[in-house]
Amino acid sequence: MKRIVFCIFFMLATRSFAGDLQPVFNKPELQIAPSKTARTPFDQLIEAIHFNKIKAIHDLIEQQPELMDKTDSDNWSALHFAAYFGNLAAVKLLHSKIKTYWFQSGYINKKTTAKKQTPLHLAIMGKHQPVIQYLVEECKADYEDYEADFAIEKGNVDALKYFLPKLGDIYLWTALKKASSGTTSPEVLFYLGSQFKYPLGGKNYLKTHLTIIFEKFDVPIACEFIRGFEQATGERFPYDELLSAETCAYVRDYNQHPEKYVGF
Repeated sequence: MKRIVFCIFFMLATRSFAGDLQPVFNKPELQIAPSKTARTPFDQLIEAIHFNKIKAIHDLIEQQPELMDKTDSDNWSALHFAAYFGNLAAVKLLHSKIKTYWFQSGYINKKTTAKKQTPLHLAIMGKHQPVIQYLVEECKADYEDYEADFAIEKGNVDALKYFLPKLGDIYLWTALKKASSGTTSPEVLFYLGSQFKYPLGGKNYLKTHLTIIFEKFDVPIACEFIRGFEQATGERFPYDELLSAETCAYVRDYNQHPEKYVGF
């Protein structure tokens, strides 16, 4: 029986069907192996990036520098793939080669995928913190509220911790609004809670978004915001002032009998 080999070409062809750019290269059911069939130089470059073949990456772009600006059907360049895979060595190599041609004029920010995502967005999505920091600090990737919002949406608490001090306390309100959209992780809610210093101002605003958080998340998850606050400050969170009587009853019950909520 012939051994089935899934090559990078197959992966690239099927990536767009994986939903919101899920990391399909990490799916356990896929057996990934280097392709032994004829491939374009760009296919070879992406394969080398995925398998961390730094010498092959170097040799390919030395022979054909234009490959660094080439994209696939989804407008992903080599740098996008390197950021998505979390291959810091490849990102550094591409940076060293590309900056002579494009980085100086904002390539890192202008080169986006068909979904308008920069390499920084893809690194945030993949939760590749060393790549995120390198793109920001060395490649001068732009970051604003949107990048931090994206980290919240993807449940990337490490990226949020990195961006929040750069954006300032005022961003906490934006972050809370984003978290209340219902697309984040318990770890992000815990971290946001740990950063609030009550009363920070805007009591009604905080009340509005905490109410939404408790509407959209199960009690154990929503309570992570309160737990983060209390652990960071050593103070009791004033949820009686900010949440409805019914929600407060759920919070008290959860605090007293957490075992009832296992599996939520």
